[in-house]
Amino acid sequence: MPIIILAIIFCLTAIIIGRGKGLRAVISLALSVFIIAEIFIPLMIHGTPPVIAGLSAAVPIVVLIVYITEGFNRRSHLSLLAIALTALLVLPMTWLTMRASNLSGLNSEEVYYVANLINPFALAFTGIMIGTIAIVSEVVITQISTVEQLFEANSKLSNTQAYSQALAVGEAHLSAVINTLFLIYLSTALPLVLLVVERTFVLNTLFNSEPVMSEIIRTLAGAIAVVISIPISTALGIWLIPKNEKEEDAKNDAQQASR
Repeated sequence: MPIIILAIIFCLTAIIIGRGKGLRAVISLALSVFIIAEIFIPLMIHGTPPVIAGLSAAVPIVVLIVYITEGFNRRSHLSLLAIALTALLVLPMTWLTMRASNLSGLNSEEVYYVANLINPFALAFTGIMIGTIAIVSEVVITQISTVEQLFEANSKLSNTQAYSQALAVGEAHLSAVINTLFLIYLSTALPLVLLVVERTFVLNTLFNSEPVMSEIIRTLAGAIAVVISIPISTALGIWLIPKNEKEEDAKNDAQQASR
């Protein structure tokens, strides 16, 4: 089948170019698919609330991805903490926005087929939750790695200097991530966009239609999560990673100076 050939090409290119890390990424992806197929979907089918089912899948997926690709180290621990803090800030706000917007969750034809089995609103929120956690993971790991690299390059950097420099890297990364996020969601909603343009809806009517509002909230939730995750992960990296190391370096420098 063509799709199998494409999957093989993907695996080979990831392993050849990424080598060990590429192989770990492929393994973590396979485990993610397994968790979705063997945990998330069965839980949903057997009537588990979508949010609980989503967390039951998203949490082990993120933990496995971080530890398999980055190793069992302090960078991974802090990355998971930053992801959790970001999710705790963004997801309640997203839920409240969806409620305030009177969304029912019936934003596509497919949802109508499962509406009698699963709460459509909870299902829509679960989809946003999983997507938001996934997009934040990459940003958080990058920021904490940046902090580590800064202190490895210059252990005498102050916390303020390191925070400023790491934040500048995050800001440069921010635009690309947000635009990528927008384009990904736009590509999935392309038929809806074409329908809207063809029927030339009035702008007010357009933004009050549930499918459009759902996609806007999904995009904004992901974008806000990305923005918030950068200072959170940078601060965690600055204040929790290098402190002991900098003290050790200072002691070593003092001992060498006294000799």
